[in-house]
Amino acid sequence: MKAKWDGKKKAVVLTTVMTAVVLTLRIVLMPMMQEAHTGRFRLSYIVIAIMLLTLLAAALLCSPVLASGSHAVTAEFDSALGSVALETDKGVAGDNIYFTVTPSAMYTPENPKITTASGSAVQCYASGSENGVYKYYFSMPDDAVTVSVSFAGPFDDVAASDWFSAEVLRAYSAGLMTGTDEGRIDPQGNATRAEAATILQRFLES
Repeated sequence: MKAKWDGKKKAVVLTTVMTAVVLTLRIVLMPMMQEAHTGRFRLSYIVIAIMLLTLLAAALLCSPVLASGSHAVTAEFDSALGSVALETDKGVAGDNIYFTVTPSAMYTPENPKITTASGSAVQCYASGSENGVYKYYFSMPDDAVTVSVSFAGPFDDVAASDWFSAEVLRAYSAGLMTGTDEGRIDPQGNATRAEAATILQRFLES
């Protein structure tokens, strides 16, 4: 299993490496220059060996970060039904990636699906909504990911791709047609006299 590193851990590791480099210059080189006049280099050799081991250990700690690198984050959605805004288009394994979904009027976002380039699913978490904007996040894997978002309308039997969907939504928005309690409107069915009379009455009163 590959180690996961977030931004804070990377900063700590890189700071450790930089500190080791500075200590090398100060502790090793200065004593060597001072001892050059006396010919005593034994202590300097010991210090050099210790510092080299420290740098090697820091390099080993830093290697997962360098190997992991960043991966692309992309989004797929129907712009006619809503939009998806990614906080970033790249991420490092272990980082939390945040994004928001803004559906068009009368649409709601379905649970986003996040998949890696190799086809694995990634768990997505909802973090609330505000003013019609839905917030989500996920933990970045060590692979490129695609965020896929689909949108649902007010009726289960009317798809966004149906040629009559826009007209149905206009009638629903105007309050002329509200569908059934089961979330259906039966667009291919026949309207009864009572239903036609109700629609006409609502139209006249609007």
